[in-house]
Amino acid sequence: MKRLRASILMGIAAWLGRRPLPVLERLSRSLGRLAWVALPQRRRVTLRNLEACFPELDPPAREALARRTFASVAMGFLETFVGWYGDPGQWRGRVEIVGLEHLECPEGRGALLLTGHFSCIELAGRMLNDAFREPAAMVVRGQQRNEHVEAQVEARRTSHASESVPKKSVRRMLQILRSGGRLMYGPDQNFTTGAVFAPFFGVAAATPTATASLVERAGARVLPTWGIREPGPRYRIVIDAPWEDYPSGDPLTDATRLNAWIEDRVREAPDQYLWLHRKFRNRPDGEPPFYAAADRRSKHR
Repeated sequence: MKRLRASILMGIAAWLGRRPLPVLERLSRSLGRLAWVALPQRRRVTLRNLEACFPELDPPAREALARRTFASVAMGFLETFVGWYGDPGQWRGRVEIVGLEHLECPEGRGALLLTGHFSCIELAGRMLNDAFREPAAMVVRGQQRNEHVEAQVEARRTSHASESVPKKSVRRMLQILRSGGRLMYGPDQNFTTGAVFAPFFGVAAATPTATASLVERAGARVLPTWGIREPGPRYRIVIDAPWEDYPSGDPLTDATRLNAWIEDRVREAPDQYLWLHRKFRNRPDGEPPFYAAADRRSKHR
């Protein structure tokens, strides 16, 4: 039965992933409206995040931004299938990639392509790997509950990435970077261990110290990389110049720098960030819970 469910689900994903992007963009608006009604907990989390991070907005403006976020997340959901099953012809002429020259490194050092959880993250990863002479590996979160779905997801991701690396496999990340490889990594979600509290839009956020440690131990470069969706849809992906003086030796300084960079990117396209995530779930000692009790009890992020 699990195999049958996996075949049905991934068959639907494959069909959607081969649709034209403008068609999916129109579909995402309807899916976003449906999700707004069907996911009350995620709606409350999103509004709470926006209330804290954009206090200058009045409630109607925050709700409008939240609704746009749901539509963007829905598009990101569909774009994931395009990244897995699509053909480059679907986005030919729709993508601008800036900064590919920063990948060149005469010393042969590895590159950590540091990114944030923007809604088109999966498709942007596919677009980048299609543009690279040597594809990058991708850090991914935990496995799917259905092992048959997991096997197919893994196969689709590694059809363009050199490999997918579970986020807890630090040893493998080090091996890739030390061998001069490239690794895509988005460390901007809530962390429960190995974190310091650094500001994000003025709110203390549990931010990993492992990112700086990984870079230091591997002797790698950090290339901040991000992609956003523009009307059309079109996509702009930017690889910034390597960070200098990172890591600095001070975990809080490094975490603050990471959050500040992501915050600047978010301000350019605020509806495309993953505000549905409980980013401020962990709090500094003595601080009250950030989210309502009903939203804290969820097993989901």
